[in-house]
Amino acid sequence: MANRRELIIAILVISAGWVALMVVLARLQSGGETSRGPALVHYPGTESVKEQIVPNLGWRKYWFTLKQPYPSTAVYEFYQNELLPKGWRRMGPEPRWIRKAEKERVRDLFQTMWLSADRVYEIDLQMVSTAEVTRKGEAIATEERRPGIEVYVTLRRAMGPWLLESGGKREPPPGTIDLKETD
Repeated sequence: MANRRELIIAILVISAGWVALMVVLARLQSGGETSRGPALVHYPGTESVKEQIVPNLGWRKYWFTLKQPYPSTAVYEFYQNELLPKGWRRMGPEPRWIRKAEKERVRDLFQTMWLSADRVYEIDLQMVSTAEVTRKGEAIATEERRPGIEVYVTLRRAMGPWLLESGGKREPPPGTIDLKETD
């Protein structure tokens, strides 16, 4: 009976310690502005748009409707001009509008991403313009575009292979055969 009582007390002490540790770790994770990452720059006129925030993942997002006709690239140009001087660099090929055809509509998508100078954060920009279409066979007969362009801006922790790169030329792994041309 005494051993059982000691076992219950030990389990209660360990459980209380575990709960205390989890509370401390939770406070450290959500501990203020630094855990949210760098400031998310808002497109002019959208400063009051509320952001969706997931602080322990380092993820923030906001969206709005750009009241400009398709194929505007004003938001892209704004972010390019804002981020490049701060050390961010654009990743991937030169962005352009790409058409995604569906049965009764088409979605034109513009997407690009910037990586922070320390390679810890990335900003993803997506712009979508939708048009209702009527088809004559496989060809589009008419296209009626919805006004405005939906814009989604997301700041998140980077999850790409560039995190592992040192920035310079990497040495090949041991045992790699170097294939050089011989005379």
